[in-house]
Amino acid sequence: MGVTIATKLIDAVFPPYEQVIPAAPLAQRATCDRMTFARAIRDTLAAMERSERPGVVLGFAAGAGRVTRETDRTHAVSDFPVDFEDDAPDVLDAVAVNGAYLLDALDGVVADRVTLSFANALGPIRLDGDLRTVHVIMPMREDLQPRHLPTAAAA
Repeated sequence: MGVTIATKLIDAVFPPYEQVIPAAPLAQRATCDRMTFARAIRDTLAAMERSERPGVVLGFAAGAGRVTRETDRTHAVSDFPVDFEDDAPDVLDAVAVNGAYLLDALDGVVADRVTLSFANALGPIRLDGDLRTVHVIMPMREDLQPRHLPTAAAA
């Protein structure tokens, strides 16, 4: 039995990668333990049915992060500690992402702590973990609500 590999040459001009990666620092930055963050995403995704797309909402407040999934069939919330810096307090501190893609990016980081940076709910999200790796995650369009935000952690 033979193996067939099919490829297609894309005849397009791609932008320089420096234009695709958002420049740090962005207006909102959440820094947390990589494994704790990944566990919160996995716990939320585990509550979903297999037929559902793996979209989750990440919400942030001072000292607290939240991963939320709300549909007609699923309601899941996982909270985790985070250091959150917000230079744009008029923007809702939440962003929707494909949780499976975010887990793939987190699995590619070797650092213990990661920083997730974003400017708004629809712009690219920058994930930094170590000096060698920068991941860019594109957000999903979701109806972001204040209920997606955690309560700020007590100081």
